[in-house]
Amino acid sequence: MRKCPGKRREPKPMATFLGATSMTNPTGWLAAARGPIAVLALAFGFVGNVMAEAYDFNRIVSGGGGGGGSDPAKKRIVESRGQHICLDVKERPGNQVMFTIWSTIPEPNARVQTINFDTGKHANLITSITVVFQSPGPKAKVIPSSTTASSRGSRTSFQVLLPYKYSGGRSRGGLGPGNVIMISATLGPGQTFANLMNALHEGLNPATEAYGLHIWVVGHYFLGGPPPGVGSIQDDATFTLRGPGPQCRR
Repeated sequence: MRKCPGKRREPKPMATFLGATSMTNPTGWLAAARGPIAVLALAFGFVGNVMAEAYDFNRIVSGGGGGGGSDPAKKRIVESRGQHICLDVKERPGNQVMFTIWSTIPEPNARVQTINFDTGKHANLITSITVVFQSPGPKAKVIPSSTTASSRGSRTSFQVLLPYKYSGGRSRGGLGPGNVIMISATLGPGQTFANLMNALHEGLNPATEAYGLHIWVVGHYFLGGPPPGVGSIQDDATFTLRGPGPQCRR
């Protein structure tokens, strides 16, 4: 029997592959998340060594109640989440640098809420940042830059806010597992990609981190969030960039 022609099914936008999915098989889900992110990078012209040596945020700065409260096992889980938040840095034409940040945290409610940049002593390293792509959800907001002076030199800071809501035991919005955001930074006059990478590695070195480019994230619900009627289970945390991470290799 010949099939009747039906309505042509249009392919889904690539970004839909990056939404929240089931965590019943975390290993399989993480593997599935890598492919779309790499395809997305290729679509934006990141050919060759695509995300081959990305950085992770596996240095916890602070967390509610020490990260997970007084339970040592839960604290260790919270503190481990930074290794699943990744950053790739690529040079782009027109004196631009692309920061691509994604999450593969094996907890569906975990959300990165802010991404923060502090140029340290390199006040004119970056003049502006723009969000050029993000996975579906509430639109990210770029907080206007601010410059402060200190004994360590002028410091220019930028922040990207990713709005989200938590209700009914579920997170919506923010940078969740399988999601990606791409942030384009405009370098200052006379600055180069090499200057930025030098400042970035200066920020990774404990001996010089106060002077270099510092990038950190703030997130919530790294243990899944509180049950109904409970205000907090102390599963929020702040992580700073650590260096190339095995969980972030592509």
